[in-house]
Amino acid sequence: MKDYYKILQVDTEAEPEVIQGAYKRLASKYHPDVNKSPKSNSRMQAINEAYEVLRDAAKRAEYDRTRVREREDSPPPRAKGKPRLEVWPPEVVIEDVDPDDGILTFSITLQQVGGTPYDPTIHKLYLNPAPPWDRARFQVLGQDADRPPMTIEIEVDVSEIGMQEGTSYSGEFEVVVEAER
Repeated sequence: MKDYYKILQVDTEAEPEVIQGAYKRLASKYHPDVNKSPKSNSRMQAINEAYEVLRDAAKRAEYDRTRVREREDSPPPRAKGKPRLEVWPPEVVIEDVDPDDGILTFSITLQQVGGTPYDPTIHKLYLNPAPPWDRARFQVLGQDADRPPMTIEIEVDVSEIGMQEGTSYSGEFEVVVEAER
């Protein structure tokens, strides 16, 4: 359905005088006698069509009812772009490492903070840890582990990645989401 309000560049609550003024302004700008653009003819036809409906109270009321019905029947528009996910905490710090601990375990949580809803059938999730966490083993936990919020438990083998006794280590995790299609 054409949006006559948008064509005439008026609000849906515009008074008849405002609609008439908008029509005159646009007609003086896009009339083929004034505007030599190849699109001026079709643009002027759309302006005339919109004005014919919106200037007549009965036609306008029917048009408004139809717009409301179509909006109620149509699915909501999908957000554009990819999901935006955030890691919490943004940086993981382990202090005073003891090599005898063997395996250290900590968790991070992924939360959706914007963009389109994350859908595991469409999106692929990559977790890019900064050193030293890039050599750690990951295990995803949680009741709904394929959608945010999700908890990721990280196991770090102290000897495998060469952690030194008494040293503190810190690193960040970056989340990258890509569409599989």
